[in-house]
Amino acid sequence: MYIWGAIDVESQLKEQKEKVMLIENDISFLQSNICSLPLHISLKISSEVPKKYEDYVRKEILELFQLTKPFYVEIDKIELNKSIVWIKMKENGELKKLHNDLCFIFTKYKVALHEYDSYFIYHSTLFLDSDEDKIKEAFERIKSIELPTKLVANKFIIGSSHNGEVGTYKVDSIVEHPF
Repeated sequence: MYIWGAIDVESQLKEQKEKVMLIENDISFLQSNICSLPLHISLKISSEVPKKYEDYVRKEILELFQLTKPFYVEIDKIELNKSIVWIKMKENGELKKLHNDLCFIFTKYKVALHEYDSYFIYHSTLFLDSDEDKIKEAFERIKSIELPTKLVANKFIIGSSHNGEVGTYKVDSIVEHPF
């Protein structure tokens, strides 16, 4: 089972998601990412967890999120990164701590970290597809969209996928703190 943790920012980017969905439908992406999950700030690359450790990993991530106090995340820009268009976030101490804590939880249960975890970029994926022309077109159409300058990190999600394929992830648990 692939497990991941993130910050849900769906309600704060509602207008932007509507525009993304229109573009995604217009371009006819094969791999839809935006519709199956709430917009979220990724905190770590999802990792395949052996079945015998799944419950332990989920429990520790849940405890981590329950102890995390709300904080702000500043938006950097919309960026094209190979086959992905994302909203890049400015790194801060809270994001880095959550990333490091998640990495620790996974390695504690003998789950190897992904190479991207060593230089992780905090982001919210807008488009994901293997067709470079479609990705470039989507980027051109979305790059000037108005974005808030910062987001509130107070709603954390734990999700999973049986095979780690795009479009197969789902949200399993939510931890929300008043702000």
